[in-house]
Amino acid sequence: MRSLAVRQELSDRLLLALFEANSIAAELECEKERAEDLASQLEEVRNDIQQGRTIMAILADSISGVFAGTFLLLGSEVLSGIIDLSGSVAALGFGVAALGGDQAYEFKHGRNLMADIWHNDRTSEQFPQPVWRYLNSSIRPNGKRTRRDHIIGNWRPRLGKPGSKQEQRLTELYFGRGGIYRINELRHRSEMLGLLKTQVNLMTQDLNLLFLETLHQHPSPPEDPV
Repeated sequence: MRSLAVRQELSDRLLLALFEANSIAAELECEKERAEDLASQLEEVRNDIQQGRTIMAILADSISGVFAGTFLLLGSEVLSGIIDLSGSVAALGFGVAALGGDQAYEFKHGRNLMADIWHNDRTSEQFPQPVWRYLNSSIRPNGKRTRRDHIIGNWRPRLGKPGSKQEQRLTELYFGRGGIYRINELRHRSEMLGLLKTQVNLMTQDLNLLFLETLHQHPSPPEDPV
């Protein structure tokens, strides 16, 4: 009976940890999709603006060419040259503007799971303790590099040159309460959330395997009385 009670308690703890890990994974996926959706919307706006500016550049060049040719036929070479030059300048301006148009949006995240990974290595107020212990455990037995170290190492290239103003700005942006995001920064945030979610998913896989092992273990039959 004691063996059965121990197995039941172990199963309950495994199920609770599995539930907590799945909840965190779902939250990370939600935040990941939220950033990705906003990036896609801003990209559509940017593409529309760039397309409009490209059309304006083509129209400016075409119209100036027509008027310049007309005045040239009428014998006004100077006026024709001025119109042609003005049209070329306008077309160049619209063409250069079409290359820009990067959109930005104020994106807030009140509960930021990535912040605890970046700033804390002891305790977390946002992660359940089983998940937090797993993320701070070694990747290999007797190894020093933790899963949290691995996550941060994969995040760093998205922050820019170490010690730069860009790194400082992006660190405050990604691991703070949010701010003004550009499209590529939203994409990077989505990727960073995905990297964190991958590690949490690995925990759920380990818990599932462990839970199945407990189900397949049968208590030893009682010994026959002598």
